[in-house]
Parts: sequence; structure tokens; C-alpha cells
Amino acid sequence: MTISTLERLRSGKETNAVELLEIKLDGDLVGLGAFLTEVSKSRRDPTHIKILKMAKDYRTKFPREMDAATSECIANAFVLLEEHK
Repeated sequence: MTISTLERLRSGKETNAVELLEIKLDGDLVGLGAFLTEVSKSRRDPTHIKILKMAKDYRTKFPREMDAATSECIANAFVLLEEHK
């Protein structure tokens, strides 16, 4: 995916590149959320929580349409932030 994104950026297709990066972010958030759910709160790496917070802030600024299953997984990942306030 990185190569495809770079090729699109170099060819001037920024919109397509942004979409690929958005899809990658969705997948990363789904994976991170699933991982953090399996780790006890006390053992979660603070860096992962910081990344999750940055992603939530980004999604607040730039909401995105996605399928219901992905949306639910990402929402569940963001709920984990409530445990770290």
C-alpha cells in the first residue's frame, strides 16, 4: 500500500493517495483497538494511548464515511481512551 500511495502522490493524484492513507489508518485503528482490548489497562503502552488519542483528534477534524463494522471497531477503540483520563 505504501508504494501505491507514493506512486499516486508522485503522479499528482493526491486525492487517491489520501484515500489510501485513510483506509490504512482505519485498518491500523481496528488492529490497535483489538490489541489494546486484550491488554490490561495497567500494561498498555502509553505510546499506544497517545497514538489512539491523536487518531481520535484527527477523525474529529476529518470525519470519514466507512462501513458499519469498521466504524464500530474504531468507536470501540476510542472508548478505551476513557479508561486513561
